[in-house]
Amino acid sequence: MTQGRHIVFFSFPGVGHINPMLGPVEALAARGHRVTFVVAEQFTGLLRDSPAEVLPYHSDFPASVTKVDSADDAVTMIIDLMREGFAALEPALERLSGDRPDLIVHDTISGNAARVLARAWDVPLVESCPVFIENDDDEIPGSPQPPDDHPAATGFDHRDPRLERFGEEFGAGVSALLTRHGLDPDLAMASLTPSGDEPRLVYIPRAFHYGSETFGERYRFVGPTADCRPLEGHWVRPGDGLPVVLISLGTSMSKDLGFFTGCIEAFRGKPWHVVLTLGRGADLAALGELPPNVEAHNWMPHPSVLKYATALVCQAGMGSVLEALRYEVPIVAVSHSGETLANAHRVAELGLGRHIPVTEASGAAIFAAVEAMAADDSLTTRLALMAKEIEQAGGAPAAADALEALLP
Repeated sequence: MTQGRHIVFFSFPGVGHINPMLGPVEALAARGHRVTFVVAEQFTGLLRDSPAEVLPYHSDFPASVTKVDSADDAVTMIIDLMREGFAALEPALERLSGDRPDLIVHDTISGNAARVLARAWDVPLVESCPVFIENDDDEIPGSPQPPDDHPAATGFDHRDPRLERFGEEFGAGVSALLTRHGLDPDLAMASLTPSGDEPRLVYIPRAFHYGSETFGERYRFVGPTADCRPLEGHWVRPGDGLPVVLISLGTSMSKDLGFFTGCIEAFRGKPWHVVLTLGRGADLAALGELPPNVEAHNWMPHPSVLKYATALVCQAGMGSVLEALRYEVPIVAVSHSGETLANAHRVAELGLGRHIPVTEASGAAIFAAVEAMAADDSLTTRLALMAKEIEQAGGAPAAADALEALLP
């Protein structure tokens, strides 16, 4: 029997990284396990209804992640990520030293604190992956690659004096912390390198992941883990009988009111009902007077609208993409770089929607893409197959099964 074990989740400060963990946490708690969730202070509200015991920590990680457009940006990002990777270590040591876990789960971006504790306490470690990940050959086969002269392709200057200075000062502080707790200070440096055989829990269906055939036994593709049903009743479809399109960009792009006003004009008077979500804090009044077939909100749970939608226009965050695919809704992906670019490319590659680079995403281009998808009968079959793949991946129960199997 594995019931009643203590499982600790170390998260990364981002909604798209925390939310996929919540389903497995709930499933494990329902099976009698005790869960501690380590989370940045500013995201504790996401666990308001969670059965987990919350262990908050202070994080200075930037709310809007820096775009890596230069070698200088790359160094800044490395330093930010390194600082974040160890940010939870001290509060975790203070809380968990006398209540050691039986299993530790950590986000794929930020695993240093988790690796230190797992190695110090000889506890099994699992990587939680809400985004596309490399296989055992450190590749994501078939994913779009940055230009040869881009910092993401060329790397950065390892001799940058900021890196050396940060490494010396920050490393000394972490080593001193470990020494105070009676742990080997060399664990700090060792935590920079994954073991290479950690089980990896991937919240993407295998059929959607790049090069899925190249991933071995330690990868468990469970698909999205959220239960969307409680969110479906927030929006009521109007009685105009028009097909529905949901337009919602991520927080990094929601301040671009020009994009939204362009969409409003493109759909004005057309036989579509448009639902816009701009994000909390956005000034809806700045959109001006809306036509009868357009409504705007600061926030609306997407499943509530996707249940009726004919199309989703989004920034192509993985959460939004998989949510739409669960409802068999085609996607117009408006992406600008990095992770969302890979997601958008995959949507188009699999014939599940269209990709429009942000520099080309005028209201007219969005309207034309939505109209084209509505007329494409072949989309229906591909979307239904992907929705079936997502269902068969198993979601939160499958994730809980995989984690329980690793309990000693």
